[in-house]
Amino acid sequence: MKSFVTLLIGVYFLLQSAAVAADYPSRPIRVLIPFAPGGATDIVARMIEPKVSRALGQPFVVDNRAGAAGNIAVDLAAQAQPDGYTLLVGNISTNSINPLLFADKMKSSALKDLTGVTLLVSIPNLILGGPTVPAKTLKEAIAYAK
Repeated sequence: MKSFVTLLIGVYFLLQSAAVAADYPSRPIRVLIPFAPGGATDIVARMIEPKVSRALGQPFVVDNRAGAAGNIAVDLAAQAQPDGYTLLVGNISTNSINPLLFADKMKSSALKDLTGVTLLVSIPNLILGGPTVPAKTLKEAIAYAK
């Protein structure tokens, strides 16, 4: 009997969360871009905006919040209600580099305070050197830089 009551309680909570999810979204979704308009992150958000707005039936509002190497937008996203109505389009800077560079100055962290939703794009990163740089490998480049 105890197991049956536990099962009923579990089913009740699943149905409640499903009912709430069925109403999502019921208002516009704010998408924070941590950089100025015209950059790669902004372009990606604006490319998907019309399709996402049509698919969800609600505006997908792109909100550029440049400054502090993207940390302003990360802070706004972390302080928002965790209801899916404020999203952040982060990148390697906001998610990986800033927590290392600004650990003692950051109010929040994309890795600790936010939850990943999806991967929008994958862009390779390159380390390049001019023809006069003697390094041929990353290890040699690091040694040369030191």
